Amino acid sequence: MSKLMTLATWLGSRRDQPRRWLFVLASLPIVLFGLMGAEYGVLPFYLAIAAVFLYQVFYPTLIVWFSVTLVYCVMVVAYVGQLIADLFSLLRGTRPSLFTDPDDSLFFGLLLAYMFALTMGLLFSRPTPQKNP
Repeated sequence: MSKLMTLATWLGSRRDQPRRWLFVLASLPIVLFGLMGAEYGVLPFYLAIAAVFLYQVFYPTLIVWFSVTLVYCVMVVAYVGQLIADLFSLLRGTRPSLFTDPDDSLFFGLLLAYMFALTMGLLFSRPTPQKNP
């Protein structure tokens, strides 16, 4: 039981977080997705996820950094996978799901670039142990 408590303390202890502003930027697409699905009642869930992302700004921990980074890594992999599938659809002459018109293509490209840059920033912004606890 003591090893489990040591692990929990290590993951949840306060740390020094470089580039805290990345977590504010990470919460913006989550809020946008929540607003896009508000008519289906998902906004409170997305706001809760965004609140966890913003928690890292005020009380940085390793577990929240890992969670936010994992969410963005999964989103980038999913969107890149869909991008590849749509490129194959275009090559076969069938209708793609993302590249339906220029506006959607532009939005998707900008969103993917934003999320990829944010993911790279998060990966290189791992919190470090506090120097003065």
